[in-house]
Amino acid sequence: TRERRKMRQTLRCLLSSSSNTTTLRIASINDVYKLDNLPKLSKYISKLSSQNHQKKPNAVLLCGDFLSPSTLSSIDGGRGTCETIAASGITHVSFGNHEADVGLPTLAARVSELKKSRVQVVNTNARSTTSPSWLMDKTSPYSIVGTDCGRIKVALLGLLGDGDNMFRDGTFRGVSIENVPSTFSDYYKTLVEGGVVDFMIPMTHQSLESDVLLAQTMSSYVERGVIFGGHEHHIIDETTMDNIRILKMGCDAEMASLVDFTFCLSSRKLVNVEASFVDLTVMEDSVVVKKIVEKHMAGIRKMEEEVIVDESVYKGDILSSEGTRYKQTSVGAFFCQAIKEELETDVALLNGGSIKGGMTYSQ
Repeated sequence: TRERRKMRQTLRCLLSSSSNTTTLRIASINDVYKLDNLPKLSKYISKLSSQNHQKKPNAVLLCGDFLSPSTLSSIDGGRGTCETIAASGITHVSFGNHEADVGLPTLAARVSELKKSRVQVVNTNARSTTSPSWLMDKTSPYSIVGTDCGRIKVALLGLLGDGDNMFRDGTFRGVSIENVPSTFSDYYKTLVEGGVVDFMIPMTHQSLESDVLLAQTMSSYVERGVIFGGHEHHIIDETTMDNIRILKMGCDAEMASLVDFTFCLSSRKLVNVEASFVDLTVMEDSVVVKKIVEKHMAGIRKMEEEVIVDESVYKGDILSSEGTRYKQTSVGAFFCQAIKEELETDVALLNGGSIKGGMTYSQ
């Protein structure tokens, strides 16, 4: 009940005060193209808050590519995804390199819906005086979250990668993207050194190499820290020589990170970081969120039953699309061959990222 939750929060605050430490808990996922695991995330979060010896996250993050690319968003412009995000308990999202694929007007509408649902869209470095007005008005340059007792404040940043491999023209559909490490430095000086918050945690969507560069910048300000990242679709858990931990949880909310940041109340410094990884695929579904997903996915489920290509005509190796973003696969070759024959060309090139199955098909 609400009263019991208040009592537990008060008790945690008293215990923190007596031990001179307090803890901020953050859960994080990234790159969600399928909604199937968001009901499981919702159920997991609610279980944490109801267990006596557990603690509900102070923030639940989705670090980029929350809207696109997905089959559903290509049909409904992201409406179903945003409704599911809002219902699942996610508190903060940041932009990925594919968010603008739906077009800026559609993205603006979805951002407005998230804001009305009290999901904060944190956009730190894709904003300027020349940006569209909605981008400035409906996204936040940072978001402040606090420990249960309210004595430590932490700013979350949403940092979109500005690397050459992220966008064709180096912009977010015409919106300039500021350098990630420089942006972190600027906000650290304003927020932490300016006394607004005690610490900063970046949500990023960029390559691992770019996150390592950001970690080098962070290390000039803090003794330890965490980057919650996205963009790569496999699990990454790396701690740099500068004691900055980079966490990326694959894709589609199959895994989530649960990180406890322990702060010393007297020094207001981060003194410890503990991270665990949660396999959401084995969790129960939230009945409410599951109904929302099924409502929006009904049309897609029917499409999945349609036979587009008879795989029996394929005479090669076993069909597989696993790892298609990084290598040639038999499914990719099969599609390219079909395209060549249909268009009567000598060569067919297909972006591997558009093949989403990620599975091997038995014959």
